[in-house]
Amino acid sequence: MSQGGYGDNSYRINISKLRMAVTAELIRAARDVRFLDELFQWLSPTVVRRFGVQVVQIWVAQVDYQGQCLMKLQALSSQDDSLPHRLALNKPFADLAGEIRSWQTELALSHIGNVITPFQATLLRRYGLNYCFAEYLTGKGQSPSGSTPVGQGTLKPMEAVALLFFSQPPHLEIQRSISYVLRLAI
Repeated sequence: MSQGGYGDNSYRINISKLRMAVTAELIRAARDVRFLDELFQWLSPTVVRRFGVQVVQIWVAQVDYQGQCLMKLQALSSQDDSLPHRLALNKPFADLAGEIRSWQTELALSHIGNVITPFQATLLRRYGLNYCFAEYLTGKGQSPSGSTPVGQGTLKPMEAVALLFFSQPPHLEIQRSISYVLRLAI
């Protein structure tokens, strides 16, 4: 499709409709959740299913008993059911999420070999995962699995990082739509 041509504009309109539909689903889902981790559990498979992302990981910053910030995997969804456990158990992804949290910015779409170690990149490429982008998410809310339901108690700063993996580079409008939905959720 040519840039700015009729086909490109039609694609943008379709993506805009998809973003609006997912936003409406998110608003309905948010009314039914009591804890933020429930929303993340709804959000990750929805992003996989609706936007064609191969793998979504949502990492949440938590402070341990020594006061150090650790990244905890809160939600994981994949188009391929054999992938989640292999990806979830890899420390390099927690480290990547931690770095993005410390930078407090998103990670632009990158070839996987530019983001993680060569060994991990080779592993991901075996499963057809060649590209990655990430969103840094922050807001005030109840930390996941807290004892206080959403909307009750003291709101605290909360930080999360969504890592998204793709086989092919997604269209820029898809990336923008995913970013919009993730930020709206937080």
